[in-house]
Amino acid sequence: MLRKAGADDIPAIDRCNRAVLAENYTPDLYERLFAEDAAASCFVVEEIEESVEEVVGYVLFYIEMIRGRPVCHVMSLGILPEHRRRGHAEALMRAARGDILERYCVAKFTLHVRKSNKRAQALYFKLGYGRSKKVKKYYADSEDAYVMERVES
Repeated sequence: MLRKAGADDIPAIDRCNRAVLAENYTPDLYERLFAEDAAASCFVVEEIEESVEEVVGYVLFYIEMIRGRPVCHVMSLGILPEHRRRGHAEALMRAARGDILERYCVAKFTLHVRKSNKRAQALYFKLGYGRSKKVKKYYADSEDAYVMERVES
């Protein structure tokens, strides 16, 4: 089940983030984003695990003003490994983008992706993103990142 997330989901989002990504955010960052409404759009996907709904993936978008225009950044997207290849990442990205566009006049969406993460890049290309530049040693382990953008018309 895909649904909009709220502050009550922070512990589950944090658990998911720590399980799947090398770059982790602290729970207080999530709390601050939700409190300031800077977490412009956050969705989770749940599946039934041992008869309990469990968050198995999430996406978090936030808005930043750049040169007087709102730009939406995909801050984080994570799906637990055993729940991948089920369309969750695409569904989360589409839901959050739609939610943003209903509420904000956003001209551009951006994200960073590991140079080695070809599967994620393929998803982003499918969703209309293109590579705009490479950032050397962006990640803590010194891997390069691609900045990918989707410009709205």
